[in-house]
Amino acid sequence: MNSCLRWLRQGCLALTLAACATASAQEAVWVPSRIEGCDLCAVTNLHFVTPQEGWASAHDTSRGLYRLRTSDGGMTWTTETTGEDDYRLLERAQFVNALEGYAVADRYPYFIDAFGRGNHDEDKTLASPVRFYQTNDGGQTWRLREGDMAGTVYFGDVARAKEANRRNLTVLRFITRDFGVAAGVVACSDCRTWTAYRGYILFVTRDGGATWKAFIFGDSYPGDRSDPTFSILPMPIFDIAFVGDRYGWAPAGGAQNLYLFRTTDGGSSWEALSFPGRHETLDVFGTHVLFTTPMDGWSWGRSVATTRNGGDTWVRYYDSSVSYVFFLNADEGWSSGADATTDDAGQLHWRPDIRHSNDGGTTWNIEYQAPTSAGIPRWEAPFRAVFDSLTRTVWVYGWRMLHRRTGVPTGIQPLDRLPVAWGSLKRR
Repeated sequence: MNSCLRWLRQGCLALTLAACATASAQEAVWVPSRIEGCDLCAVTNLHFVTPQEGWASAHDTSRGLYRLRTSDGGMTWTTETTGEDDYRLLERAQFVNALEGYAVADRYPYFIDAFGRGNHDEDKTLASPVRFYQTNDGGQTWRLREGDMAGTVYFGDVARAKEANRRNLTVLRFITRDFGVAAGVVACSDCRTWTAYRGYILFVTRDGGATWKAFIFGDSYPGDRSDPTFSILPMPIFDIAFVGDRYGWAPAGGAQNLYLFRTTDGGSSWEALSFPGRHETLDVFGTHVLFTTPMDGWSWGRSVATTRNGGDTWVRYYDSSVSYVFFLNADEGWSSGADATTDDAGQLHWRPDIRHSNDGGTTWNIEYQAPTSAGIPRWEAPFRAVFDSLTRTVWVYGWRMLHRRTGVPTGIQPLDRLPVAWGSLKRR
């Protein structure tokens, strides 16, 4: 009798939990945040320092640059005008926990030009220190750090790689406090050729940024000025993605080819996967990548594509209206899309939406669609999504968009105390 009662209680509990989970998924809605003083803001980055306090970077249509702040968990945000240097720093900031974050210091998007000159007020020689910003208080204050080069490995077209004498870093990603990767483009300012571009560079640190090992890739396709498909300024590296601290990827545009730099040993070595015909194969993969396992990944930027073999081959996603993808795990993710609409004046606009998947992207359900009156140009439609562990919320941000999703996503364990890393840092 007791065993039957125990079984019944357990069964009821399981059914109740399942019902609650189903109800939570069904009742999940997207709630807009209120941004005071910036109705036309485009939010470009977001970070929370505590469950209630956070900041975001944003700009408007008049080239105004802002730092947004919240003290109520993201329901309302106040606006502070900021300078370009501060805005670029916040826009590029990435964090390993609530308080410790990093940002590359080179002033992109002012890339090295065709003659390798770059910015005259910056030391971009190849042997110059790796410069980056670091914060230990969640982004309130930043200090500039410089790390020394500690060895160089050449790969690809080694001869062209060794010609490089200048570089410009465009992205920095710390996977742990000690292990980080930076990437950018390299050029030869002294070479008497019609273009200074020589390839790409990846820096790896294992001591928190004190020293960096360089991996310089020489692009063997310098191109011909008479070839209309050649790009004199190849697309830089905008993104670095890792699964754990062993498997990593970095996509690059190249001069005539697309490249996907990949490591399977935690940055000790890199290979360049080449996809010929940059201008003929823009749909291979985009400017950003995300992997949920060492084999399964998504890419977006120019187009959305998927891979099931670690990036060896890519298949374009069938729905061309999807423009951004974010996965919390192998199954649950969100994407932003847009459907074409025409206003009363006959002008074509795109009505953005947010879609949700629980099966690894096989199927998507629209969870939110912007009002028709909020139609915006196609190039402004993509939104970025991020899961914040302190607020335990999925956020989506972009042009005139800063929304939070109610309900904790599937697979997130109950949180009965602050994360250990954040708590230990806060006590320092």
